[in-house]
Amino acid sequence: MSIRAYLVTNIETNDDPSFNVWHSHEEVKKRFTYLSYENGDGGGYCEIATEDMLKLIADLKAKKFEGMEEEERESLLKNFVQDFRMAPCGFILYQCS
Repeated sequence: MSIRAYLVTNIETNDDPSFNVWHSHEEVKKRFTYLSYENGDGGGYCEIATEDMLKLIADLKAKKFEGMEEEERESLLKNFVQDFRMAPCGFILYQCS
């Protein structure tokens, strides 16, 4: 089996962040895969599979995260639904800075 690696030539980000990695609820942070996140300057990338994002959205709607402030829940729900709708493939990639 052969696995080919393709050069990424362009990554565009939105002007407004979707969420704050450090200040998000622990259960939200656990859903993401962190890619080169600790690269010395506190930046990097994290991603979530679209099917996992659907589960996260459902859990946010059902208010399953104990101790989460309502304002944070509503903000995450709004942003994650929007991000899911814009997902071009099977995962959603976030640049962290």
